[in-house]
Amino acid sequence: VIKVIDTNVLAADDFIFGYKGYMAGDAATILAEWIPIYFTPTFQDPRFKNEQGVMSMYDLFVNNKDYYVKGKVSNYSA
Repeated sequence: VIKVIDTNVLAADDFIFGYKGYMAGDAATILAEWIPIYFTPTFQDPRFKNEQGVMSMYDLFVNNKDYYVKGKVSNYSA
């Protein structure tokens, strides 16, 4: 799958490739959606009902930066 990122950080003829890997530990970047859900302490609101807040977290981090390569396209005209 090729994804074209629309950004002004890279020049029009630059590219970045990353290795997906076979398992999560092999990937260049990992989206960790499995961080546990946190619950706030139970409190009683003015209506005398017990309430509890819920929070879930996720993280996006670079697992191995060496799995990325940057290059420049040459001798190509669209």
